[in-house]
Amino acid sequence: MELIVFSDKSHPPEDLALRHVLGVMYDSFMELLDLAASYNISWKYPGTSYGWLIKAEKRRKGLFWLTPLEQAYRIGFILREHELEELKVLSDDPTVVHALDHPARYHEGYGISFLVNDSSLHLPVLHLVTELMSLRENR
Repeated sequence: MELIVFSDKSHPPEDLALRHVLGVMYDSFMELLDLAASYNISWKYPGTSYGWLIKAEKRRKGLFWLTPLEQAYRIGFILREHELEELKVLSDDPTVVHALDHPARYHEGYGISFLVNDSSLHLPVLHLVTELMSLRENR
């Protein structure tokens, strides 16, 4: 079970606290935000079960959400069916392929998420975000 670190609704995370909590994963977290700089990036508080998270979205369509955790973060996506199928073809990382093959089904689309707690998953996730951005820009 992942411990939600920023659970106090009255205190959105500040950079110093984020650096401390994420530790070595801070640069990875920030690289994802830099990659999505053309998107609206904002802190959201969906409730105590999730705590504070960052959502990157454009025209009310989310690119991803990031939840900071102790020395890790969780990144999640809601994908349309055609995106899911196209990303399966574009990805060669076993963890990413497995998630794409076994998504959760929601009203909004297909949900996948990854716990990133070391550098081994950083590049595959970065590649996934880049490919998803490209798919959405070309539609």
